[in-house]
Amino acid sequence: MVTRGPWGAYALLKNNRDMLHLDQMAVSVGDTVGAGDSFMAGLISGLLDAGLLGSPEARDRLAAVNWSGVQSALHRAVVTSALTVSRSGAYAPSMDEVAEVLEADPTLR
Repeated sequence: MVTRGPWGAYALLKNNRDMLHLDQMAVSVGDTVGAGDSFMAGLISGLLDAGLLGSPEARDRLAAVNWSGVQSALHRAVVTSALTVSRSGAYAPSMDEVAEVLEADPTLR
């Protein structure tokens, strides 16, 4: 993963030579403090929920995963970061806030 602030992010999988560009969500920016940290928190929690982190077996699954296997984690990362920057000050959105945005936009599932 490489985050690029207002230019989105790039993702690369171990067994795939193609790099994926993730667009940022259009939000009114209140403060960029914590944007990258929130992105990574969303990504890590999404990978954990997908069973791709947390054990040697999960590490093996992550090494062999395809784009569809990480799609929900990537979307969670983008949404978490967007919610963070939409507020003033260092803000960490709750999982309920992230889920609400994901539910409202079928393209993020």
